[in-house]
Amino acid sequence: MALFETSALADTEADHVESIFMTLVHKLQQSKPMHVQTDEERARKEERLLLKAGDATGETDSEGWCC
Repeated sequence: MALFETSALADTEADHVESIFMTLVHKLQQSKPMHVQTDEERARKEERLLLKAGDATGETDSEGWCC
């Protein structure tokens, strides 16, 4: 990651901070594109999590611990 240095006191360099953030945004977008989940994808993921949670609780109910 690049190292950025700027002065927070100098009003003439105020645009440098904005350009630094824009540079970081572009670097992040290039390295890992953003993916926004659709409602369908979100529902499928929730359903899988609920099924996994149901499987985990079902195993503990049917199989008990014995001494």
